[in-house]
Amino acid sequence: RFLCGSCKKKLENVEGIKSVDIDLKKGSVVVDSNLPITDVQRKLESTGRKVVVKGQAGSLAAVCILEASEESNIRGVIRFIQPVPGVCIIDGTIDDLKPKTYQISIHECGDLSRGCENVGNIYNPKATQNARIYGDLG
Repeated sequence: RFLCGSCKKKLENVEGIKSVDIDLKKGSVVVDSNLPITDVQRKLESTGRKVVVKGQAGSLAAVCILEASEESNIRGVIRFIQPVPGVCIIDGTIDDLKPKTYQISIHECGDLSRGCENVGNIYNPKATQNARIYGDLG
C-alpha cells in the first residue's frame, strides 16, 4: 500500500507526466502520462515499493495481471501494445517461475469463471496447422 506522498513526489515535474492521483484507502496510484508504462513503473518502484500495473488506457494497448493462487507465489504483468496495424508487441515480467517448468500461451477467451475450461483454444488467427502458432509463446 502507498502510505505517503513519496510516489507523487517521485513523479512531480517529470516531463511527460500530466497528473498523479493517489487514493490511500485503495492503495492505488493513477498516472496520466504519455511516457512508456515501464518508465512510470520504474519511477514508482524507486520509492522502495512493489508496483503492479493494473490497467492502461488506449485502444491499442492492453494489460494482463497475473496473480498467485493460494498454492503459488507466481505474479506478474504482461503488456500488449499495437504501435502500428499488423504488429503486436508483448512484453512483461513474471516473478517466481522455476526454469523450464512452464508453458506460455495466449488463448482465445479470458473467461476464468470455470478455471481454464472456458479460455478456448490457443490463439491461432491464420489456422496454422504445421508451424508454430501465434498464441504459443513457449
